[in-house]
Amino acid sequence: MKLFALVAVLVTISSSNALAGRCDNVPSLAKQPFSEAEKSAHAQNIDVMAETAARCLDDMWEDHTSFYAAHKFSKYYGNRKYSKVKGERRADGTVLTWLGDALGTKVFNKYKDQFISSSCIDRARGCMRAGFAAAGQEDLWNRIDCESIRNGALGHILLNGLQRLGWKMLYWTPAGTRAEAIAYDKADVNDGASKAAYGNNKIRWDDVMKSNTYWGRGEHKLIVDDKKTLVGFGKNPPQKFLDVPFFLSIAHTGYHVFAGYHGNVIEGHSARPITSVNSIENNPFNPLGGGAPMSTDSEFYRNGVMVVPPGSL
Repeated sequence: MKLFALVAVLVTISSSNALAGRCDNVPSLAKQPFSEAEKSAHAQNIDVMAETAARCLDDMWEDHTSFYAAHKFSKYYGNRKYSKVKGERRADGTVLTWLGDALGTKVFNKYKDQFISSSCIDRARGCMRAGFAAAGQEDLWNRIDCESIRNGALGHILLNGLQRLGWKMLYWTPAGTRAEAIAYDKADVNDGASKAAYGNNKIRWDDVMKSNTYWGRGEHKLIVDDKKTLVGFGKNPPQKFLDVPFFLSIAHTGYHVFAGYHGNVIEGHSARPITSVNSIENNPFNPLGGGAPMSTDSEFYRNGVMVVPPGSL
């Protein structure tokens, strides 16, 4: 059975609220850190976890493309743009577009049970959970996931939790110099990106190079383990990165979250038109070379951090 045939499980995963109740009795990672035995067991089963999570991404991509080819709209609707419920609002008060208005009531009623709420972090979380579950370690993922949910369902907290479990954190940017990072900041303004999507490339560069800190506060601060491997690669990510079996990453201080394996990224989006084939995308990791993380007309991702499994780099 394909991993992504487990639609009911993935629909549950897609909502932070669905897990909130399960998190009530899950201790914080600060109060109950991962033990050395848990870290060791996780490392021993990392091949199963990584292979399963990668296969989950592949199955999601196949599910998306086959459905889109048949219907010319996506079953994965961006949950910052659409809703299956009339009148539902985003956290900022914006009224979401009802899928029945976007596609027509007849089409909506026919396919309403197949639609899956989607965002970048939801799609990554789903496959991370599948990987941990296959390795018999879903309880470890619950602790990481709940840490994120309790703090606003933020991607950088997932990376922080995985680092606590033994994953290695890498700073990534195609820029090889501070001057290049500054040029990226100027491009953000010229491209018309929203301030929320700005890369703050100079700030991130300075913080990493001076103090090994990418972003975050207190116990969830992102401390970089490696600021060489994925720095200054331009349009050619290094071969040793392409050998990594799985990775989870954020771009632009958490504005975007994506996962991938062996140098390839399969990422979801929360605001693409329902009729766009690009609600789920599949591309090599190569932000300057036209690859992932994929940009829009005004948002170009030029820095971030990612975590890779124990022993993979």
